[in-house]
Amino acid sequence: MGAGHSLQSRLAQHDKLLQKLTGPDSIEYSSDFWQQLFDLQSPLASQDPAIVQDALLPHCRQLLVHNPITHNFQKLVLHTLDLASTAANGEPPRAVANSLHMVAVVVKVVLETCSTGTLAVMFELGPAFAEAVQGR
Repeated sequence: MGAGHSLQSRLAQHDKLLQKLTGPDSIEYSSDFWQQLFDLQSPLASQDPAIVQDALLPHCRQLLVHNPITHNFQKLVLHTLDLASTAANGEPPRAVANSLHMVAVVVKVVLETCSTGTLAVMFELGPAFAEAVQGR
């Protein structure tokens, strides 16, 4: 219970960030928000997967509702790819590990609870998205 409680406590500290990510407002690609989101004290992947998924599940559901307008999931994926491309010496920094894990949890929730069409929509990029991240 101690490890799970500790993780839930750390995620609760990031709850406002998670609410912003999954809320109705689009987040600028260049916002400092993204670095803050990935800056958990320990890698999510090192935690009990069930506890992480349970903690992120309500946020994933909200992201599914708002993402068609905000495209915040696509920005999350793009940030993850950018972070991964800059990882050095074969050991990604904590921010890469956390962003990869967040993407994996969202995809898992979509696969378990939605149609494959919903997953496809999560990865769709429109002209407005391309303009929003231009010059990243």
